[in-house]
Order: sequence, then structure tokens, then C-alpha cells
Amino acid sequence: MALRPEARARPGQESFPMAAPMGPAERCNQWFTPWRFALLLLLFVFAAYPDVLLGLNTFFYRDYGLFGYPLAHYHREAFWRGEIPFWNSLSNCGIPHLAQWNTMTLYPLSIIYLLFPMPWSLGFFCLGHLFLGGIGMYFLANRWTSNRFAAAIAGVAYAINGLMLHALMWPNNIAALGWMPLVILCIDHGVRFGGRQTVIAVLAATMQMLAGAPEIILFTWLLAGAFCAVTREAPWQARWRRFAVAALLTAMVASAQLLPFLDLMVHSQRDQKFGTDVWAMPSWGWANLLVPLFRCTASAVGVYSQDAQQWTSSYYAGIGILALAILGATRGRDRRVLVLVTAVLAGLVLALGSAGGLLTLLKKIIPGLGVVRFPIKFVVIPIFAMPLLAAMAVARWHSAADLAGAIQRRRWFGISGALFVLIGCVVMASWMHPATGEHAEVTARSGATRALFLIAAAVLLVLGNRWTGTAGLSLRLGFIALLGLDVLTHAPRQNPTVPTAALSDGIPRDDRFKTEGRVMVSARTQAFFDFAATSNTWEFCRGHRRALLPNWNLVEGIASAGGFYSLYTAPQSDLRALWASGTNVSRSLADVFGARWISSEANLFGWDERRASLAILTAGQGPIFADREQTLRALASSALDPASEVLLPRAAEGHVHATSVVGARVVSSRAGNGVLEAQIEADGPTFVTVGQTDYPGWTATVNGRPARIWRANHAFQALEVPAGTSRVRLAYRERTFAAGAGFSLAGLLICAGLWSWGRRHRAEESPPLLAA
Repeated sequence: MALRPEARARPGQESFPMAAPMGPAERCNQWFTPWRFALLLLLFVFAAYPDVLLGLNTFFYRDYGLFGYPLAHYHREAFWRGEIPFWNSLSNCGIPHLAQWNTMTLYPLSIIYLLFPMPWSLGFFCLGHLFLGGIGMYFLANRWTSNRFAAAIAGVAYAINGLMLHALMWPNNIAALGWMPLVILCIDHGVRFGGRQTVIAVLAATMQMLAGAPEIILFTWLLAGAFCAVTREAPWQARWRRFAVAALLTAMVASAQLLPFLDLMVHSQRDQKFGTDVWAMPSWGWANLLVPLFRCTASAVGVYSQDAQQWTSSYYAGIGILALAILGATRGRDRRVLVLVTAVLAGLVLALGSAGGLLTLLKKIIPGLGVVRFPIKFVVIPIFAMPLLAAMAVARWHSAADLAGAIQRRRWFGISGALFVLIGCVVMASWMHPATGEHAEVTARSGATRALFLIAAAVLLVLGNRWTGTAGLSLRLGFIALLGLDVLTHAPRQNPTVPTAALSDGIPRDDRFKTEGRVMVSARTQAFFDFAATSNTWEFCRGHRRALLPNWNLVEGIASAGGFYSLYTAPQSDLRALWASGTNVSRSLADVFGARWISSEANLFGWDERRASLAILTAGQGPIFADREQTLRALASSALDPASEVLLPRAAEGHVHATSVVGARVVSSRAGNGVLEAQIEADGPTFVTVGQTDYPGWTATVNGRPARIWRANHAFQALEVPAGTSRVRLAYRERTFAAGAGFSLAGLLICAGLWSWGRRHRAEESPPLLAA
């Protein structure tokens, strides 16, 4: 008997056997259409953060306040000035902005927070990508299972889990995670059918690429490659050819972002030995998949996390999803299942860092992995794979005959019982051997509630498989609601909120802060705020703003010698280490930083003015030629007088004419973002020293003629001017951006050509990408 259209396997789709015609149980499963699922997922997102969606409150905790929001604010200000923010002159004495990649300068959906009011729009941006991730996972799971109920389970599980809820503090990470399922779906579709499907894969992958989360993008392509290897719907030569074309075109279209990033990477502090075991999952970390608060301690604002790693406060996927993922893993003959099981196990072992052994081995084979700083990031892979395994388990169970269904039911109860026992063991371990700072009663409550959710999930799923009609649909909806409720209640809010006024209202400042020199947060003040906190979220947020902790200076429009970024130039990193190494910053170091204001030692939120501080642009210094170690020692010990001396590399000796201190003054100067102009009067050939980070994109002219910029005082700039009056101009140009933009345009033109060619030469009809 022919299958009904709704039950028939689509081209290129692995399908589970279904009874024909469609029975009552299948009608219950098919009720979960894309639009109904979208509404259901929206309710979950709203339940998680109604105050943020309504614009009453906003995120602020950790990296959201110190990185995500300030950089989005800076981007927005540049946008409304009609500028592309290639260079950030307000942080770290100047630092490349677009090249950081995670600043999302070229990410198209950044338009959300560029056009709409802040801070509401950035919170909406983050929650919107949480929603996008769930929708993408729904379509991917439905493509692979032909079961809408299973797809709905996968979609909710991917969007609502501990890692995704925590990732709301990183706009770039949540954006990349939001695109991850759709990218894998599009690449999987593209390698099967080629033509226009390859173009769609390129466009989706480019969106994720521009979001700026390198590790998540790497994991996405590794998984996509693994699925490409095991799919059967096209010859392997065609699959890998299409995969390579998609990868190459994605790199081309994203080149305007990737080339500046790679250029900065080459000049940055990161190398193959950068990654360490810092923030690896603790050896007992797998227990948090069962009891999320096991050996976790609370911060002052109530966020629980492991002391051993602070990258994510949770990677709890839900006890029901864990049980279903284990059930799905029992179908070992399916190639996709084998890939997913391998991904889960490998991700959990790699997250342990050197303790797991696998990461150490891989670093020897692939040295480039050394740039990945935190091993815990590998937990992204199992968080992606477990919802798909869960969906496959549900789809297989629903499609099984009576005998096979009974076997699945026994396995389900066996797995649930085993997890129940393991939860008890974890709770017992907490009571008998609590970790420092752990409250055994908190762990016990966490374990008890997860056990109750596990029992409820086990019962609901079995009853839902047996009942049909309204009762069956209600049980299915109840099961999905239970999965979401489990995660939403597994810990206190992972991202606390604060009234929007805490971010949008101004902080009273001395007007000179914006016009005279830079501020410098002392190492002592930074250390205090690293460990001090208050449960009052308003005071917590406003306190960080008042202290101008990185990167709140961007919101205030105040130049700072510090900042919090992923990449710094290597010399910048050296000076940051000097700055943080001692209680008191040396006079020489403070002067070359251009620090006019330093955090007060007497008043927590006060600032001490350095009235004798050196201006950012000075002239008349005599050169001292020194190597790296001599330069750093001089800056650390105040042996240098930056008002009359400038440290130049030994390579400059014999190539400069100015040899001694001469009378000189800066008559006038004008600074903008990426440009600095000045008029200098000097009694003889001398140096103009600029307290601005030296980076290859800077060029200089003196009286309209090109002038060489020398690296000065280890990380800054100096150039020679002749006697008399000179006009000096320095300008920043992202040197790889033009080439990258050319590659991007070429990639888009090739995509357009492939799209047109695919319309005229379609060898086979491919199914709709988002068919449901």
C-alpha cells in the first residue's frame, strides 16, 4: 500500500518506517507544525526573560556588561556617525576594532541594535538568536527523522539548556550558536544536491562566520564534515567536491572580516602555546549533567557555577534529554547516530582538558588547536548532538512495531532507572564529601528535583506513545513543557537582569575626563572588583560603570589605557602584564600610557589626577636604543623619563637623524577615530612621540611627505620631524580590508553565477530545504 504524502520519505532523507495510512498517533506527532512549534518556542523564551523582551530590564552580568554591551554601544555610535569602526581609539591606547571579529562589525543582523533603541535592542538580539537556534534545530531534526514531535523536542532542547541560556551574555557566541543547526542543515542539503543548495549553504555559513565565534564555527564545520562523510544520497566524490566548494566560497564571502582578523592574529599575543588547562571541566564535571548544582557555588548575585571553570555557569541539557540521548545512542547501526555519539563522547572528554588525555594528543597532531584557550568550550559539541540523538530515539520509538516498541519501552525504563540511581550517588557524594563552599542541601534539592523530573518524563513519554487524540496531544505537549521547565528551574537565573536605566542613564563625570589624557584602572582596584560583589544588581552594575572597568569607558566616551578584548598586539600584552604585576604603576609606564587619571587608593570610586602627566602627543625627545628586555625593565622601574627620552628598537640606530633632546612643542593637535593631526615647532631634528598603539595599518606624513613610524616605548609610535614648523598627520587604514572586500565581492558574484546556472541546469529536483 502506498504511503500517504505526509508519511512518505522525502528525497535525500533517511526515514523511519511508518504505518500507512497515517494513524491517530502520527496525526498527534504531525500537529507540531513549524508555526505551532515557533509559537511554543516563543513562549519558552518569553518565560525565561519576559522582562528583557518587554524592555523593562536588561542583561548586565559579567561579559555582557564588560564586553558585549559596551562594544555594541561603540559600534552603534560609529554607525550613526557614518563610520565603519576599524580602529578603537578609546581602549588600550588604541586597538583594532573590526579585526577583533567578535565585535560583529560586519554581521548583517547587528542592524537590530544599530537601528533600535539600546539597551533593549541588544537583549532582543540575543534572545532572538536563542529562538533562531531552536527553529534551526527543529528543521534539522525533522529533516532527519520525519517526525515533527521529535523535531519539536530537539528544537526546545537545543534552545533551552544551561549553555545556551548562559551564552546570552555573549552576543557573538549566541549568534553563532543560533546559526549552528541551520548551517549544518544547509551544508547537508548542499552536499547532497549541489547547485542552488550549495549557494544557500554558503550564505547561511557566512552569516555564522561573520558572527565572530571561532571555536563554535570550527565545531560546526567539523560536524558538517562528519555528516558529509557518512551520508549516502550522493557519490562521495560529488559530496566532497560540493563540501569543498561551500567551504571555499564561505571563506571568500567572509574575507572582508577574516583577513583583518588573521592579520591581527599574526600580530597578537596568541600562538600555538596559548591554550592551557585554564577553565577545563573538572574531573567530576560529568556529574553536572545529572545534578546541575553539584559542587557549584553561588556568586553574590546568585549565579551558581563551578569554581574550576567560569566560562559557562551550566551545561545542563535536561535530565529527560540526557535519557533520550542515551536511548537514541542504542541505535548504533545508523551512521548519523554513530557520528553524534562520537561527538558527544569526544566533546565531553576534550572538555576535561589534559585530564582527559585526548586534547593533549590532538594538540600534538594539530598544533593549531593551541589557540583555543578554554577546554570547556568543547562542551558545545555534546550540547548540539544530544537533542538530535533524543529526536532520533523518539522517532524510532514512534515508528516501531508492537514488539520493537516494547523493547524500546524496556530500554527507556532501564535507562531512566540507571540515571535515577546515579543521581542518588551524586547526592550521596555531596553529603559525604562536600567541596569547599558547596552546600550539600542545595545539591540534594537539585538532585531530588531532577529525579522527580526524570520520573515525570519517563511516565509522560510512555503514556504519550500509547494514547492518541486529544489526550495523546496533551501528553506530548506536557512532555515538551516538562523538558523546558526542567532546564528553566535547574538553577537560579544564569543571567540576572537589572532595570534598563542602569545601562542607559549617564554617570556624573568631571568634564575633563573626555578631553585630557586617559584613565587607568589600577591593578589593585581591578583585583578588588574581580572578587568583590553585591547582591544588589543595580549597585553591582552601576559600581562597575563608576569604576570604569573595562569596557565601560566606551559607553562613557572616555579614553582608557585598559580594555578587555580577546586579542591584543604582543607588545600591548607585555605592557598589560607589567601594569597588572605590581600594586603601584611606575611613573614611566603611566606616562607612556598617557594616564591623566588613576583609580584612587583612598576612595573606591574616586580618581587621582596626575597633574604632571605626559600628554598623548609630545615632541623633543632624544632617542635611546634598546632591546625588548631593556625597554621593559626601564618602563617597569621608572628609569625612563618619557618627557625627554624615547625608547626605540636597536634596528632604528643609524637610520634616524635626531640624536638628542631639542626644544620642541606641539602648537596644535586634532584627534579623531583613526586619524591624528598636529603642528609641531622644533629647534632641530627631533622625534614626535605618540602614546598610541603601534600597528601595521598606521601611516604617517610630515609636511605632506611619507614618514616612517618607529615603534617607541615598546608598544607605541614615534616619527622624526625636521627643524622648524612641521605638519604631522597619522591615519589608520585597515590594510587587509580592501583585499578582503574584493574577495567577498568575488565570492558573491560566483554565488550569483551558481544560482543562475542552477536555474538552467537542474539535473534533479531537490526537496524544499525547510520542508516540514
